[in-house]
Amino acid sequence: MYLQRIDIPHKKGNARGAFTVYPIGDMHIDQRGFAEVRFRAYIKAICQDPNAIAVFVGDAIEGHTPRHKHFNPDVIRHSFLGRMDEYVRACLDECAKLFAPLQKAKIPLIIVEGNHDVFLDSVGFAAMLADRTGGHYLGGEGFVTVYSGLPGSRRRTVLYCTHGFGGGRKIGGSVNAMRDYMQSFKADVYIAGHTHQGFTQIIPLLGANEQGNELVKKHLALIRTPSFIERAVKNVVTYAGRKGFPTSDES
Repeated sequence: MYLQRIDIPHKKGNARGAFTVYPIGDMHIDQRGFAEVRFRAYIKAICQDPNAIAVFVGDAIEGHTPRHKHFNPDVIRHSFLGRMDEYVRACLDECAKLFAPLQKAKIPLIIVEGNHDVFLDSVGFAAMLADRTGGHYLGGEGFVTVYSGLPGSRRRTVLYCTHGFGGGRKIGGSVNAMRDYMQSFKADVYIAGHTHQGFTQIIPLLGANEQGNELVKKHLALIRTPSFIERAVKNVVTYAGRKGFPTSDES
């Protein structure tokens, strides 16, 4: 379990220390279905927010090289097929370029390792990507404690970040898997990807104050990140197509 602390400098006009968490979902940049135009537009929007924190939940790559049983040359982008002998380096170079605007804008970036990122065995792709981009490596899961606001009255917000599991043809499985995290991890915000189906759910928790004379309410946020991989590409039958999964969330 990884732990990461981020201190957001106080900015004029933001006494409460408000900040925005931008979840970045599965990319699979080596697939022909990678929605690069949409991804670049999203990164540009993040860079325009001076109070942004970016959380990438993993699966930067597909990771299915020719030695893997699920390798499909019709799915891998042609620009990568010619560089299979230096596949990892090619993927790292591409990812570093895509995330570079965040580093230039000094946006804190959290990087979580996805299941596809570890298909390359012991390469450590996500860790190397964090090193290349100046991001905070969180392994497969971890907590990010964000401190913000005025000195002397700093706010503390805890994010639980993981690549995630679960889901399928219906979004209910994704919701249930997210709610399961609440039983095991204590946080204010729970962020996961994996399912390629994005949603946000705000859950109010009711209770009493320490004196027992006031009703208190605390809000928890569950965030499943939308992906940056297209469900359908002309002349390509993807894994989603073979399994009959629905179209990816593009919000």
